[in-house]
Amino acid sequence: MLNSKQKGNVTEIECMLAFLKLGYNVLTPYGDCERYDFVVDINGKFYKIQSKTSSSDDDGASFKFSCRSSNRKDRVNIHHT
Repeated sequence: MLNSKQKGNVTEIECMLAFLKLGYNVLTPYGDCERYDFVVDINGKFYKIQSKTSSSDDDGASFKFSCRSSNRKDRVNIHHT
């Protein structure tokens, strides 16, 4: 059974992997005291991402996650499946 910190780490890695699979560069800060988990370089624009939740299908073939970019003025969460 994973504790909440471990679940958060798994979510963060799953989110970064999803962006990498889309062909974007992912940057990570040193330490864990920033207000974001990682940064994604999308066409030369940098987006600070805070990953929030994750769940996978029973077969583990796909997962859903929610993350927030501090660059978005509309505060809309970005969902990926």
